[in-house]
Order: sequence, then structure tokens, then C-alpha cells
Amino acid sequence: MVDWDLVLIALLAEDEERQIRTANLTKRQFWVHNLWRTRSTNGEFSNLFNDLRYDLRKFYDYYRMDYEKFEKLSYLLKSHIKKIKTNFRSPIPVTERLSVCLR
Repeated sequence: MVDWDLVLIALLAEDEERQIRTANLTKRQFWVHNLWRTRSTNGEFSNLFNDLRYDLRKFYDYYRMDYEKFEKLSYLLKSHIKKIKTNFRSPIPVTERLSVCLR
């Protein structure tokens, strides 16, 4: 004997789960979190690098190399670590990549 109340409850629960899954799939997902969107203007590299560049002693203390060596190393590695800009996102610049690596 079939308990039709249980069958109806199971069908309703299944339909509700399907609606929740469909709603979750239609939510837009972002490549970059809002916290990191202002990195190019408010990030550590953008605020600190230019100041350190003009204070050679602080630059050396921060990176353990002088600015000229940093620039030369950046030039040598540029072809190996440079990324291509796409319609979806801008790549991290070579100097910033090198800065992160050295820190």
C-alpha cells in the first residue's frame, strides 16, 4: 500500500531542491573579490614602491638589493613572467610580481 502523503512530500522536497540549485547557478560569480579591486591604487606595492624607489637605503633594506639591480633583474625576467592582458582581467605587472617574489 502506498502512502500518498509521503510521495507528495518527497516530490515537493525534490522540486524545492531543484529550484535552489537553479537559483545558485544563476548567481553571478566574480573573478576578483571586491576587496582586491582597489589593489592597483590602494595596495602595498602601489603605495610603497614609489616611496622606496627614491629612498635608496630603505629600498635596500626592504628588498635586499639596490634599485638598479632590481630594475636589471626586472628587465631580464620580463619575457618569462609577463602575462597577457585579456578582456576579463588585467595582469599583475612584472615589477609587482618580482616585488612579491623578493619579499
